[in-house]
Amino acid sequence: MQQDNYEIKSGGLELLSIVQPLWEKLNLFHQNKSNYFNNMFKNNSFDKRKNGLIEKSKDSQFLIEIIFFNKIAIGYCISSITKKTGE
Repeated sequence: MQQDNYEIKSGGLELLSIVQPLWEKLNLFHQNKSNYFNNMFKNNSFDKRKNGLIEKSKDSQFLIEIIFFNKIAIGYCISSITKKTGE
């Protein structure tokens, strides 16, 4: 495996549209695997998550990192920090 095929892109909330399909696949995975919280995942949507992040961004700083393999997004990390907490 060549490392040249990997790229990491960093930014802010403008990257959420790239995160969406990855988030939806992860949410579906958790929904199918969870014995106790599958309804929570089933009732969750990316729009709810996105709106929550946008609201939270008013008091936080965000960093979104997306890893690409052969120009295809394969993973992401969303980090936030306020004066009191980090996530």
